[in-house]
Amino acid sequence: MRLSPLPVILCSLLALPAFAEEGEEGAACAPGPANHARHHRVGAYAQVSPELDLVKEAHAYMQSHLAGFELLPATEAFTQVVAGLNIRFTCPVVGEEGPFNCQFVVFRDLRGRLHFTSASRQ
Repeated sequence: MRLSPLPVILCSLLALPAFAEEGEEGAACAPGPANHARHHRVGAYAQVSPELDLVKEAHAYMQSHLAGFELLPATEAFTQVVAGLNIRFTCPVVGEEGPFNCQFVVFRDLRGRLHFTSASRQ
């Protein structure tokens, strides 16, 4: 019978300071209420600069698909790592009704192609 090295690897990994409980050595890196501001949750949106190239790329992509509307520069932006990348940004939009804020989500697949996901008026 051949033994698996997986239990040894997992035990070594779980002994790292990042997995320490509150009050234990290495707890400064441990996820928990006191440290949630420094650690992003897996799958959660993380705020990024609206000046980031990928946000500008998503903004230009949306502008090219919205005839009759002008998208002003993004005021806030977030990314979410999935099987690709969701890019969510908010920007003022100028249309026939006048200006209004809109939130867009553009998905960037693993090949770098952009796809419209959603838009909502704010």
